[in-house]
Amino acid sequence: MQITNLKLNANCLGKKMLLVDVVPCYIYTNGQRTNEIEGYRYIVALPDVGFDKLGVKIEGQQLIEKPESYVDVSFEGLQVFIYWRAGTYDVGASASGIKVKERS
Repeated sequence: MQITNLKLNANCLGKKMLLVDVVPCYIYTNGQRTNEIEGYRYIVALPDVGFDKLGVKIEGQQLIEKPESYVDVSFEGLQVFIYWRAGTYDVGASASGIKVKERS
């Protein structure tokens, strides 16, 4: 079994996800970036794991604007995985949706 075939349990990220940035994901053709956007990466800080950051890709149109500071969010259909990049393993994530959590 290859390590890149493993799916991580999203619970390992902690209970809170703070959205800090939103960046476009471009389509690449033959290794060259095009001007065509295929989705957006929602960058979250994870307070329960030392405020590490994780980018969660959602295909399609932008669902939430970049916050002025941060907002507490949750993801629909969140999948966390390991991939190989630049000579090392990294953690990636994708989802089908994102929602701002209501303050209690």
